[in-house]
Amino acid sequence: MVDDARRLRVGRPAQHRGRTRQHRRRHDRPSDSLKDIVPGWFYPLLLLAIVLGSVANNILTTYSSGLALQAVGIRIGQWAAVLLDGLAATAITVYALFITDFLDALNEVLELTVAVLGPGLAISVADVILRRNHYRGPGLHDETPTSAYWYHGGINMAGVAAQLLGTGVALLCLNSLYVGPVASTLNGADVSALLGPLVGGLTYTALFRSLYSRQLDRVRQSQVAYGPCCQRRQIPPRGRAIT
Repeated sequence: MVDDARRLRVGRPAQHRGRTRQHRRRHDRPSDSLKDIVPGWFYPLLLLAIVLGSVANNILTTYSSGLALQAVGIRIGQWAAVLLDGLAATAITVYALFITDFLDALNEVLELTVAVLGPGLAISVADVILRRNHYRGPGLHDETPTSAYWYHGGINMAGVAAQLLGTGVALLCLNSLYVGPVASTLNGADVSALLGPLVGGLTYTALFRSLYSRQLDRVRQSQVAYGPCCQRRQIPPRGRAIT
């Protein structure tokens, strides 16, 4: 039966094999496969709806990203930051649909996202643990050197260094866009999602304790004077309770 199947495969007409390869290439992209199920006049409108829908579905993310641009110190209006993010998202969507393979582009973006957001999330968790989840709202909005969160010129150098180091380690462990040296040593195993956050979190903890030990002391002192909601604790007289 194997020999018969092999002879049938070899004996296929070249025209039929060419059509099969062309059919596979045409369906490699989701946008191309839509041509077979929608009218020709409706195809551009459908692709436009997909592009605009991808932005509309991520409107909350786009809004949060605009706030993040303002939070890092970029002097730009809120509407301009959201518009900039929307244009960037539209351009990326067009690139994924028309220029490159959609699934490959999605996989590459997810791999790079893990390499960047993984260490960043670990740094955030480490900061919460170091500060014992105690933050002063007014101090976070204070952009003067007297702020408790001013650090070095308004930049947390421990966070920057930990982010760069954690992302660098994660990129060395990737096995998608390329085979990193760590992944090559481990016979192709991709451990970027493990080592990146681990290195980022440990680096931030060590550097923050070394560079900003006074910050931790102020946190401990403020925890004694302030309650969990950043309101000064009032010790009632004996026998009376605060209402």
